[in-house]
Amino acid sequence: MDERLRINSLQGQYQAEKLFEAPKRTIVSAIEQGRMSIQEVQDAYGIKNSKLIRDWIIQFKNENDQLCELNGQVMSKNLTKNIGSNELALEKALEELSLKTRLLIHLLILQKNNSTLILEKSLVPSSP
Repeated sequence: MDERLRINSLQGQYQAEKLFEAPKRTIVSAIEQGRMSIQEVQDAYGIKNSKLIRDWIIQFKNENDQLCELNGQVMSKNLTKNIGSNELALEKALEELSLKTRLLIHLLILQKNNSTLILEKSLVPSSP
């Protein structure tokens, strides 16, 4: 009788070892989302040892934490690149505006000196 129990236990361990990563992840996500309990998983997949399932939960939680850290590092690098490209665009816009401002100042100086230059009202700022 004890021999049968030992064989059943070994078969349960073997069945659990046969499961690949994807089904393990599916099982773990089902447990985490509350769709199945550990006992229901044991019954459905013939896994005798609940500690094995708890180990999977811990294993995949650690892997998810590591992935989150890596994603955070990659995203911060991308953010730095985006900030760099935004800074370049802002510098170009600033340079353009400063050129336009200098041109407008020169035009106003010419007008003050009674030059024959005629400006549209929309280009000349209102004087106080």
